[in-house]
Order: sequence, then structure tokens, then C-alpha cells
Amino acid sequence: IYLKQKETELKELLQGKEELNKSLQAFKQAREIEIKDLLEKLAKAEEKQMERNEEVALLRDKLVQSSNEQHQKQAQIIALETERDNIIMENRKMIVEQDRKLRKKFEIDLPIEHESRAR
Repeated sequence: IYLKQKETELKELLQGKEELNKSLQAFKQAREIEIKDLLEKLAKAEEKQMERNEEVALLRDKLVQSSNEQHQKQAQIIALETERDNIIMENRKMIVEQDRKLRKKFEIDLPIEHESRAR
């Protein structure tokens, strides 16, 4: 009777152990599936991040190019303004020189009329 009782207890323990092993195996499989899913999600997220990094790099390149173009245009504007200012100065010099020549000619050719106008 004692041996029968111990044999039954042993069978129950073995059955409990098998059930625990099955539960543990099921838990391990569920965990492996979860880990696999998480790794796939991580890979997709890393891929998206790489795409975003490429987009950011392209935008940064465009920004630098745009900035360079803006600097070139500003330099062209400054050059044109400088050229314009130089032309204005040359024109003023020519006007002053022409005025000086005309005044000199006027004074020489018509001194009497010039003096009467001065009065």
C-alpha cells in the first residue's frame, strides 16, 4: 500500500513536471515570437530612420546649394552696384569737366555778357 501510494505520488509529480515543461515550452515559444516581432519592428524602424537621414542629407545639400546661390547673387548685386556707382562717378566727372570747359569757353568768348549776368 505504501509503495502504491508513493508510486501514485511519483506519477503525479511526473505528470506535474510534464505539464510544467509544456507550459515552459509554450512560454518560450511565445517569447521567441514576441522577440522576433520586436526585431522585425526594430529593423523597419531602422530602415525608416536611414531613409529620413537620407532625406535630411538631401535637404541639407539643397540648403547649402541655395545658400551658395544666394551668396553668389548677393556678390553679383554688389558688383553691379559698384559698377553703377563707378559709372555715376565717371558721369559726374565728365559733367563737371564739361561744365568747367563750357564755363571757361563762356568766359573767354563772352566776357561782357558773362559779367552782366553776374550782376
